[in-house]
Amino acid sequence: MPCASAFALRLALAAALLAAGLPAAHADGAAPSSLCHADETVAFSCRLGPRTVSLCLRGEAGHTGAISFRLGSAGKLEREFVASAQTGQHFSANVTPAQPGALVRQLWFDQGGRRTLLTECVGGNCAQAAGMAVLRAGKLVSKQRCQRTPDDAAWFSRQLVNFGNDADSSQSKSPLLLIEDIDNPIELIYPPRQRR
Repeated sequence: MPCASAFALRLALAAALLAAGLPAAHADGAAPSSLCHADETVAFSCRLGPRTVSLCLRGEAGHTGAISFRLGSAGKLEREFVASAQTGQHFSANVTPAQPGALVRQLWFDQGGRRTLLTECVGGNCAQAAGMAVLRAGKLVSKQRCQRTPDDAAWFSRQLVNFGNDADSSQSKSPLLLIEDIDNPIELIYPPRQRR
């Protein structure tokens, strides 16, 4: 009966996580597809190895009361940043040309001397589709690619932002997200492809 008790233990853990408003891990031990709570909308989410990164929206239709960045795994939140009227924090966004025909959509926040960027590359021949990077004083500290899975959401929701070809043609759907004409060092995250 050890299998039955192990199954019961996993079931009890999943129930406890759901009761706490946290997503349960997959049965195979993989990271959850999102760290958003049941009353939130997923605006971006993907797996970064054993961890998940998620951008979650809370609010009623047409009004986003909070935007939350979360990084971690089921039951273990490593980092969280919340933009809301209560916190006085906000996120920023921009679009930067990358390789010919490609654009990198970026969304970031600054905290503790670091800038954390979520990115999505569209068009052209992007080296990676989406990912997360951390910068300090304009230098790349770390970068990770989103793992493509059947249940990922490695793109920015139009409920939050409509990206154009540049900052002027992009539109935020929330006062908690500012479109800014700021150049992040995208070439460090999406290096130009070598010609052969």
